Amino acid sequence: MATRSEEAGWRFEAHQTTGTLPLGKLAERYLGWKEAPDIEIAGLGLAIETTTGSYAFTARTAEDFKIPFLGPHFSVGAAVELRYIGGDEARYASRVDAHLTWRSIAPIASYAFDGDKTSWIISWGGQTAVYDDQTKVATFALSGLTVGISLRCSSPGRPAADSA
Repeated sequence: MATRSEEAGWRFEAHQTTGTLPLGKLAERYLGWKEAPDIEIAGLGLAIETTTGSYAFTARTAEDFKIPFLGPHFSVGAAVELRYIGGDEARYASRVDAHLTWRSIAPIASYAFDGDKTSWIISWGGQTAVYDDQTKVATFALSGLTVGISLRCSSPGRPAADSA
Protein backbone atom coordinates (compact mmCIF):
# COMPACT_ATOMS: atom_id res chain seq x y z
CA MET A 1 0.00 0.00 0.00
CA ALA A 2 1.26 3.50 -0.73
CA THR A 3 -0.03 6.73 0.83
CA ARG A 4 1.17 10.32 0.75
CA SER A 5 1.06 13.04 3.43
CA GLU A 6 2.66 16.46 3.81
CA GLU A 7 4.61 15.45 6.98
CA ALA A 8 5.91 12.00 6.00
CA GLY A 9 5.91 12.21 2.20
CA TRP A 10 5.33 8.84 0.64
CA ARG A 11 4.70 5.91 2.96
CA PHE A 12 5.04 2.41 1.56
CA GLU A 13 3.72 -0.57 3.53
CA ALA A 14 3.76 -4.29 2.87
CA HIS A 15 2.24 -6.95 5.14
CA GLN A 16 2.30 -10.72 4.90
CA THR A 17 -1.32 -11.84 5.17
CA THR A 18 -1.04 -15.59 4.54
CA GLY A 19 1.51 -18.36 4.81
CA THR A 20 4.64 -18.77 6.90
CA LEU A 21 8.40 -18.71 6.41
CA PRO A 22 10.87 -21.16 7.99
CA LEU A 23 13.11 -19.17 10.35
CA GLY A 24 15.68 -21.98 10.57
CA LYS A 25 16.14 -22.22 6.81
CA LEU A 26 16.37 -18.43 6.43
CA ALA A 27 18.96 -18.20 9.24
CA GLU A 28 21.01 -21.02 7.71
CA ARG A 29 20.95 -19.55 4.22
CA TYR A 30 21.54 -15.87 5.05
CA LEU A 31 23.43 -16.05 8.37
CA GLY A 32 25.18 -19.41 8.05
CA TRP A 33 23.59 -20.80 11.23
CA LYS A 34 23.50 -24.59 11.00
CA GLU A 35 21.63 -25.17 14.28
CA ALA A 36 18.87 -22.58 13.85
CA PRO A 37 15.48 -23.42 15.40
CA ASP A 38 12.76 -24.89 13.23
CA ILE A 39 10.19 -22.16 13.86
CA GLU A 40 7.70 -20.79 11.36
CA ILE A 41 7.36 -17.00 11.25
CA ALA A 42 4.38 -15.02 10.01
CA GLY A 43 2.97 -11.52 10.05
CA LEU A 44 5.99 -9.95 8.40
CA GLY A 45 5.57 -6.26 7.81
CA LEU A 46 7.66 -3.42 6.45
CA ALA A 47 6.84 0.29 6.36
CA ILE A 48 9.03 3.08 4.93
CA GLU A 49 8.51 6.85 4.96
CA THR A 50 10.45 8.72 2.28
CA THR A 51 10.64 12.21 3.77
CA THR A 52 11.75 11.26 7.30
CA GLY A 53 13.67 8.11 6.38
CA SER A 54 11.69 6.25 9.05
CA TYR A 55 11.08 2.54 8.73
CA ALA A 56 9.54 -0.30 10.74
CA PHE A 57 9.83 -4.07 10.54
CA THR A 58 7.43 -6.45 12.31
CA ALA A 59 7.21 -10.23 12.62
CA ARG A 60 5.80 -12.91 14.93
CA THR A 61 5.93 -16.64 15.33
CA ALA A 62 3.18 -18.43 13.43
CA GLU A 63 2.47 -20.66 16.44
CA ASP A 64 3.74 -21.12 19.95
CA PHE A 65 6.70 -23.48 20.12
CA LYS A 66 7.92 -25.84 22.82
CA ILE A 67 11.22 -25.57 24.66
CA PRO A 68 11.98 -29.22 25.45
CA PHE A 69 13.97 -28.76 28.67
CA LEU A 70 11.13 -26.72 30.24
CA GLY A 71 8.65 -29.58 29.95
CA PRO A 72 5.61 -30.44 27.86
CA HIS A 73 3.29 -27.81 29.39
CA PHE A 74 5.46 -24.77 28.60
CA SER A 75 5.33 -22.97 25.24
CA VAL A 76 6.47 -19.63 23.85
CA GLY A 77 5.30 -17.37 21.07
CA ALA A 78 7.13 -14.19 20.11
CA ALA A 79 6.57 -10.92 18.30
CA VAL A 80 9.03 -8.18 17.38
CA GLU A 81 8.83 -4.62 16.10
CA LEU A 82 12.05 -2.85 15.06
CA ARG A 83 11.82 0.83 14.12
CA TYR A 84 13.97 3.73 13.07
CA ILE A 85 12.22 7.04 13.66
CA GLY A 86 13.74 9.68 11.42
CA GLY A 87 13.48 13.43 11.51
CA ASP A 88 14.95 16.07 13.83
CA GLU A 89 15.12 13.74 16.84
CA ALA A 90 16.09 10.55 15.01
CA ARG A 91 16.31 7.40 17.13
CA TYR A 92 15.90 3.65 17.12
CA ALA A 93 13.04 1.97 18.95
CA SER A 94 11.85 -1.59 19.28
CA ARG A 95 9.78 -3.99 21.30
CA VAL A 96 10.11 -7.74 21.73
CA ASP A 97 7.20 -9.69 23.25
CA ALA A 98 7.39 -13.24 24.56
CA HIS A 99 3.97 -14.87 24.90
CA LEU A 100 4.57 -17.50 27.58
CA THR A 101 2.15 -20.31 28.38
CA TRP A 102 2.43 -22.78 31.24
CA ARG A 103 -0.73 -24.81 31.70
CA SER A 104 -3.45 -22.10 31.77
CA ILE A 105 -1.16 -19.25 32.84
CA ALA A 106 -0.30 -16.99 29.89
CA PRO A 107 1.65 -13.81 30.72
CA ILE A 108 3.43 -11.65 28.14
CA ALA A 109 6.97 -10.55 28.99
CA SER A 110 8.33 -7.65 26.94
CA TYR A 111 11.43 -5.54 26.53
CA ALA A 112 11.11 -2.14 24.88
CA PHE A 113 13.46 0.69 24.07
CA ASP A 114 12.97 4.07 22.48
CA GLY A 115 16.16 6.08 22.11
CA ASP A 116 17.83 6.04 25.55
CA LYS A 117 14.71 4.85 27.40
CA THR A 118 14.40 1.12 28.12
CA SER A 119 11.69 -0.72 29.99
CA TRP A 120 10.60 -4.21 30.98
CA ILE A 121 6.91 -5.08 30.85
CA ILE A 122 4.90 -7.99 32.25
CA SER A 123 1.21 -8.29 31.32
CA TRP A 124 -1.22 -10.91 32.51
CA GLY A 125 -4.97 -10.58 32.22
CA GLY A 126 -5.88 -7.03 33.22
CA GLN A 127 -2.65 -6.40 35.13
CA THR A 128 0.45 -4.74 33.71
CA ALA A 129 3.76 -3.91 35.38
CA VAL A 130 6.31 -1.64 33.68
CA TYR A 131 9.82 -1.13 35.04
CA ASP A 132 11.66 1.87 33.59
CA ASP A 133 15.43 1.17 33.56
CA GLN A 134 16.34 4.86 33.45
CA THR A 135 14.23 6.15 36.35
CA LYS A 136 14.23 2.85 38.30
CA VAL A 137 10.46 3.25 38.77
CA ALA A 138 7.99 0.41 38.46
CA THR A 139 4.39 1.25 37.58
CA PHE A 140 1.57 -1.21 38.07
CA ALA A 141 -1.81 -0.93 36.35
CA LEU A 142 -4.64 -3.05 37.76
CA SER A 143 -7.74 -3.00 35.56
CA GLY A 144 -7.68 0.77 35.10
CA LEU A 145 -6.16 1.70 38.50
CA THR A 146 -2.51 2.81 38.30
CA VAL A 147 -0.13 2.64 41.26
CA GLY A 148 3.47 3.90 41.01
CA ILE A 149 6.32 2.95 43.32
CA SER A 150 9.97 3.83 43.32
CA LEU A 151 12.50 1.06 43.74
CA ARG A 152 15.91 1.80 45.20
CA CYS A 153 18.36 -0.38 43.34
CA SER A 154 22.06 -0.59 44.00
CA SER A 155 24.93 -2.93 43.35
CA PRO A 156 28.47 -3.06 44.76
CA GLY A 157 30.40 0.01 43.63
CA ARG A 158 27.25 1.73 42.33
CA PRO A 159 25.11 4.13 44.41
CA ALA A 160 21.39 3.52 44.79
CA ALA A 161 19.02 5.41 42.49
CA ASP A 162 17.17 8.34 44.05
CA SER A 163 13.55 7.86 45.09
CA ALA A 164 10.93 9.47 42.92
